Amino acid sequence: MRNRLTAAGLSVSLLACVHAGLAQERLTRQDYLKVFSSADASGTSAVIDGMPYCEIWSNGFAPGEEHLLGYVFLRSVQVEGKQLHLLVGINENGAISKVAARDPEMVEDEFLAQFDGRTVNSSFECARTLEDLRFVPAMLKAMRGKQGASDLIAEEIQSTMISAQALFKAGSVMAN
Repeated sequence: MRNRLTAAGLSVSLLACVHAGLAQERLTRQDYLKVFSSADASGTSAVIDGMPYCEIWSNGFAPGEEHLLGYVFLRSVQVEGKQLHLLVGINENGAISKVAARDPEMVEDEFLAQFDGRTVNSSFECARTLEDLRFVPAMLKAMRGKQGASDLIAEEIQSTMISAQALFKAGSVMAN
């Protein structure tokens, strides 16, 4: 009897995992080209902390010259009552190469550009006053009239960096 219950439990768990996987957002070629414009192919895809990610590769100019450009993570954030899908590109050195949005009308490109080059050890704090922007390293400049949304987006990108670091630490992909 115990074996039948265990088997039934495993079946239910497997079905739940399959269902969750089907409902999970997927990264598309269009997504990763927004972050790595020189990408030729995507590699391994997986999910960490409910966030899909995939390897991004360049084929080089000749056979055998393929190299890893980095990873793209898809992060969904509830901003002003709408779902914002952020694409966070992290290069092989563990720095943000670019952050883009699937829904560009919801967030300013100028705001997202401030994340380029930041690592897991960087500040992701948004400035509250003009005085805050005078310090080095500079805080992030919030989107005009959207301090709360800017703070939330910055927190989600920082959380993505922390998840990525934990994921790749064993392989020494992210040194910072």
